Formats: sequence, structure tokens, C-alpha cells
Amino acid sequence: MNRVTKATLGTTLVSVLVSAMLVVSPSEASGKQVVIWCDNARVAIIRMWATSNASTLGTIKVVGQDNVKSSLKTVRGIDAPDIIIGAHDWIGALKADGKIQPVVLPPAAKFDAKVKAAFQISGRQYGVPMQTENVALFRNTKLVPNAPKTFADLEKVALKLKKKRASDRNFIPFAVPQGTGGDAYHMYPLFSGLGGYFFGGNSLKWKTNDVGVANSTFIKNSTVIDRWYKEGLIKASVSADIALNSFTGGNAPFYITGPWNLGKIRSSGVSYAITPIPTIVKGIKPVPLIGVQGAMLTSWSTSHGVGISSKKVLAALAGKDAQLFISNLMLRTPANLQALSQFARPGATEFQQAGLGGVPMPAMTAMNAVWASVGTAWVKATSGASKAAPAFKSAAVVVQKAVK
Repeated sequence: MNRVTKATLGTTLVSVLVSAMLVVSPSEASGKQVVIWCDNARVAIIRMWATSNASTLGTIKVVGQDNVKSSLKTVRGIDAPDIIIGAHDWIGALKADGKIQPVVLPPAAKFDAKVKAAFQISGRQYGVPMQTENVALFRNTKLVPNAPKTFADLEKVALKLKKKRASDRNFIPFAVPQGTGGDAYHMYPLFSGLGGYFFGGNSLKWKTNDVGVANSTFIKNSTVIDRWYKEGLIKASVSADIALNSFTGGNAPFYITGPWNLGKIRSSGVSYAITPIPTIVKGIKPVPLIGVQGAMLTSWSTSHGVGISSKKVLAALAGKDAQLFISNLMLRTPANLQALSQFARPGATEFQQAGLGGVPMPAMTAMNAVWASVGTAWVKATSGASKAAPAFKSAAVVVQKAVK
């Protein structure tokens, strides 16, 4: 088990906390515990880390929540967390509601500039990046022994199997989650592979005047989507549950999902491999959206009298040892570059490779319009309600209005 030692913490924290630690408030000296909220999928792991570092960081209470973000709206101040762990694209709404406050990253903890910027608003840091995650292509190696070199190869194999199993109503040639509301997140590698993008720029500086939802390259390639629907390769009726069950049941040769479903896939016994989405259009690399999970300092930490202690915990979570410990158990890629250089976990490493060149999800309120409109465009185009080009042109208009 990796431990965050006193020596490591001393090196990591000194430049950030030295002035703060010179004066300790009576409330902090009294031994009040820092409270962390995280989702139930990671609560046991964060508790293990907190317990193993209690001698250095003090008592940390880790609470699992079904929905951390929404629970912050109704929690009483006395019961509120001091630190929350969640997705980077929460910060826009949480800052607007006054739920989180800026943090300072330890200089010794190095991060990729775009990953670090994912937790920034107007240049200020509102979270400690801990892990990155993205979707990739799962392949049933029993049905498809060799990885397709191009998307055309994938399409050919999937449709051949579809024809072979025409009488099997449970068979899905390409399990990409959508459902009635659409799913612009899981569809993004296909979107980017056809030349689509949400906004120009990157997480260091998004160009909201450059909406790429219906750019000329994507519209030119969008007839491919019409073909996918006509052939029966991709259909909007495939929900998240249907996609997962079809793959784990051996009824789908290909599936797009993230590490959050890896445990279920492994326990199903299906033979699988994880690879990047292959090239759809020559010269354009399909890339997924990148989610950055991290720790945020709430506005309640100061009123609880644990502001200094909470910052100490955050600094530790930014470090190599903490991120290796948590990432190895969570099967997620650590954000800390020193941890990343030592990270080699089967399953998670393949996701890391599939995420190379990926786009961090923009953390702006306009994303509500993006998710809804682009998801709807995919549903229309893969349900027969509309051709792809007009569906995505309509979505672009909605997004453009949202950023004005």
C-alpha cells in the first residue's frame, strides 16, 4: 500500500501552506475532522486512503453520496462537506452558486496544462485534478479476434455478424449508448472522427465564437451517419442499459464505454480488448472527451474551522503517492504527471492510450445547450427522423444562441 509520508508531505506542502501553518485557529487545534463527499463508487477507496494517512493529515470523514452535486443545494451548513470529489465540469455552476472557493496547487505537483486548466475559471484554480477518464472501444475478441484497422473494417465486420445473426433480436452490431435523450458524450469519438467539435480552442482558452457543431468538414462527412442508420449499424434506440447488457451478454461485437463499466464487463466473463476508436475519415483522428475528476474546496470549510486542514488534505491529494494509490484501485489514469509516469494498470492503461489527444469537456454553462441539442441531433439522425446535416445545423443554432 502506498503511503503519503511526512517527508513527502513536507516537500509537497511547504510552499503552499507554510504561512498558513504558522497560525492555527483554536477550532483547528481542537481536532475537528475534515469531511469529504464523493460518489459511492469511490467512497471505500477514498476512506482507505484517508485512514492510511490519518497520522499525517488527521481524522478525515469520507461520506458517500448518490449525487454529490445536487445534494449541495439542500444540505444544511452544519452537515455540509469541506471537500468534494467530482467532475471538473461542475465548477461553473458551483462557483456561480458560491459553493466552492479557489485553491492553490502545490508547485511540486505537476500536471498537463490542459488537465490543470480544466479546473480553472478566468485563470483561477477551483479544483485539484486527480484522475482523467474517457471512453474507448471494447471489442468482443471471441466474435472479432483482430482489431479493425479502420472504421470501415469495423463496419464491415459488424454488419457481416448482423446478417449472420439476423434472427437474433438481442444482437446489436455496434453498441453505442443513446436512448431517447441522446448521448453527445458517448457519441463524441464518432463526432470528432467526422470533423465535428463543440468549440474552437481548448481548455486553456475556449473560443465560444467558434462553434464547430455543424462546421463544413463535419457536414460534408455527415452522410456517413445517414449510411450508418440505413445499414442498421447505429440506432438511437440503444440505451445505456441495452448497450451494456448486449456486450456483457455476448450479443455485441463492439461497444463504446468508459472504465466505470469495466468491473461489470470483467465479471460477465466475456472476452474483450480495449482499443482507440479507429479512423473514420482519412486524416482525422477520432478522439473522446476527457473528464477530469478532482477535489474541490467548499465554501463551508472555513466556517467549519477546518480551512487549513482541508487545504492540507487537498495538497496531499494532488501528490504522486495519493494519486497512484487511488488510481490503481479505481482503474483511472492519475492526473499527476509523476504518478502517471509510474502508472501501469491493465485496463486503465488501455483507456489512457485511447484518450490521447482527447478534448477536456468545457466547464461552462453553455454546455447544457450543447449536451441537449447535439444529443437530440444524434437521435434524429439515427432514428430516421431527419438526415444528419439538417439535424446538426439546427443543433449548431441552439449552441450559438447559448453562448451569445
